[in-house]
Amino acid sequence: MTSHPVPLDQRLMSQIATLNRRLSLVEGIVNDPVAVGSTLARTSLSSTTYVPGTTGWIINADGTGEITADVTILGAGGTVITIGPTAPVSPVGGQFWFNTSSGSPVMEVYNAGTAQWVDYQWGTNAIEDNAITQALLSNNAVGTAQIINGAITSAQIAAGAGIQGSQLAAAAGITSGQVAFNARQIGAVQVSVGPTPPASPNAGDLWIKSAS
Repeated sequence: MTSHPVPLDQRLMSQIATLNRRLSLVEGIVNDPVAVGSTLARTSLSSTTYVPGTTGWIINADGTGEITADVTILGAGGTVITIGPTAPVSPVGGQFWFNTSSGSPVMEVYNAGTAQWVDYQWGTNAIEDNAITQALLSNNAVGTAQIINGAITSAQIAAGAGIQGSQLAAAAGITSGQVAFNARQIGAVQVSVGPTPPASPNAGDLWIKSAS
């Protein structure tokens, strides 16, 4: 029988010491848990380099937090989102960057065509001209409640587009103050009164010369 190089009592003491260290670690986790289920148990968690407003990150139990170091998140569909003061290295088109270098985060998106980071456009600024067509709108999708007074002027209506009676509701409420036209524009004869002949007359127009 071959003897073990380390006496049995020493081996037992070593195993006991290891178990004591592991037990202390478990007790520490139980006494000061990071989270209980999905709820943060501590008042806050922070990086070892966290300095308010300068470096690192902190997440608070009340839902607030601060991130000033570079943090990369893999979003839905594989979209990469970076938070921090420095632009990501080797970005791909469509990648997002919350630029925190100015103190107030600015959301930017990488344009692969121009190889530049550009401010991400929100709201109506993100909609290109002519992007919304009639085919994309359902019947009655845009009503008077969606159009503010004065939003549609003659500049927004193409020449010859025409608005027919069938396109107006019976109670649309269009008054003479909202419509401007002359006799010629509704197919009638233009009658002019004055000492000089009217400019650009059409066939059939009448001129009543007031000077002898």
